[in-house]
Amino acid sequence: MSSNPAKALGIGEKTGSLAPGKAADVVIWSASPFSTYAKADLVLVDGARVYDRADPATHARSDFELGQPGEGELK
Repeated sequence: MSSNPAKALGIGEKTGSLAPGKAADVVIWSASPFSTYAKADLVLVDGARVYDRADPATHARSDFELGQPGEGELK
């Protein structure tokens, strides 16, 4: 949690921990977030699911992939 840094910045009433009424973005990791092998499994922003590793519909498409065979082709 980041409650101590939030308190130090004077915003502990609004953020810093998971509680009703507080602002938070949450990332669920596949392993310890300090591991180079960890992958984000789920990302929630303002309570809405914006990324789910199991759901390709939530994956962003990079500019690099556009124009590649099978990626972003006009049909």
